Amino acid sequence: MSSSPLNARVYLDGKQRNPSPVRFSYILPGLHTVEIKMDGYQPWQQNIEVIERLAITVNAELVFEDPVIADNNEKNLIFDRSNDPQIKNSSEIWTGDKLITRFSQPVLTAVWDNDQNSIAYQVGSELRMISEDGLHDFFVTKLSSSAAIKIMFKNSTTLVYSQDGEQKQIQIRDKDSFIPTTRKFLNF
Repeated sequence: MSSSPLNARVYLDGKQRNPSPVRFSYILPGLHTVEIKMDGYQPWQQNIEVIERLAITVNAELVFEDPVIADNNEKNLIFDRSNDPQIKNSSEIWTGDKLITRFSQPVLTAVWDNDQNSIAYQVGSELRMISEDGLHDFFVTKLSSSAAIKIMFKNSTTLVYSQDGEQKQIQIRDKDSFIPTTRKFLNF
């Protein structure tokens, strides 16, 4: 049993065990409740059915309890980094003095990914990503409503957002195939 981050408290059927990663032996067959907790993260819980002579691997991705997301009403910036995307005229995404894209409907949220080569943003009830040059745009997920969400990146391929009081995370698997970076060069 493992977790990200490591060294989280692990509970099996309500009893605290060693911190993650941990390996259990001799667990009776049947349904068991596994909980993984760490200060600053939402508790993770799953019911697991143990079958005799069958090994089970559990990997828990813990989500921040209260991500550090600053909301600057004047510029509507996510994270407190001076070069993050700005939303201007309610429907444009800018980085510094460069226009990235413009929409016919309001942009509600915009944030750089960890590599700063693409921007995650919300338009209406869609969560989308766009390359830093504005040329490559792709759909990430449909949201349950068009209410503004808070977005952050857990790492370069995991996007975390908060909506309706619940945090959700999405694995962006093919981001690099959609969004070329200026770090890739061809030699002739």
